[in-house]
Amino acid sequence: MLVNQIEDLMEGVIPKQEKGLLGRVGGIKRWIGANLQTNPDAARLQKLLQGTQAALVRMFEKGTLTDKDIQRAKKLNIDLLDLGSLSWKHLDMLKGFISELQRSFLVGVDRLPMGGGIKTPPPKTSDKDLESILFGK
Repeated sequence: MLVNQIEDLMEGVIPKQEKGLLGRVGGIKRWIGANLQTNPDAARLQKLLQGTQAALVRMFEKGTLTDKDIQRAKKLNIDLLDLGSLSWKHLDMLKGFISELQRSFLVGVDRLPMGGGIKTPPPKTSDKDLESILFGK
C-alpha cells in the first residue's frame, strides 16, 4: 500500500520526536538533502509525496474537488520542512482518512462527504414527463 511505502521511507528520514529549533534545522537539512540529492532517502520520499498527493485525494473521490476538499487534502500533506512530530501526525491523519474511506465503502456508502456531501441521484423522470417539459405536451 502507498501509505506503507511513505511510512517506510519516513522511518529513515524523519525522526518521530523532533521538536523546536533543532527540528526546524532538521527539516531544512532534509529539504536541502532531497533537492540536492545528497540524501537519497529524502529525495525518494519527496518525489513519492509530490507524485502521490493528488492520487491520494482522488483515490475515493468522484467528480471535481471543491475548495474544501483541497484544503482538507493540504492538511494531510507531509512536508520535509515540517517538524518530525508534525509529519508523523499528518501520516496518522492520512491513515485514519484512508481507513474511514475503506469503512464507508464496506458498508455501501457511495462516497465519504469531504466537501459537498453525499450526492443524491436526480429524481427519475418518465419519457412522458420529459416530453411535457421539452415540448409542452
